[in-house]
Amino acid sequence: MAQVSPVTIVNSSLNIAAVNNNQKASITTHNLSSFIAGNTVREFVLNPPPVTNTLMVILDGLVLKPTFDNSAGDYSFTVATNTLTLSQDLLFEVNTVLLAIYQEV
Repeated sequence: MAQVSPVTIVNSSLNIAAVNNNQKASITTHNLSSFIAGNTVREFVLNPPPVTNTLMVILDGLVLKPTFDNSAGDYSFTVATNTLTLSQDLLFEVNTVLLAIYQEV
């Protein structure tokens, strides 16, 4: 059986070339881990806001599923307020790592 090693990403950027007519899009990782403690409503305001359809949320290395068209998911995002809301079903531990990866507006 293959052995899996953990990957750590800390406030990094990923540049993607040739997105549209040789323009570059910068994808940024935002570490929200420090905002988990005491956040009982599980809401996080993303600032700067993400470009539409570029948000990816990762909790302890697992990619979370967005709520989409009334389907049950792990998180929702409200564009009007730039608010990321995590499901109450998700478990947080002492060293939980929460990342929001997206292209900034």
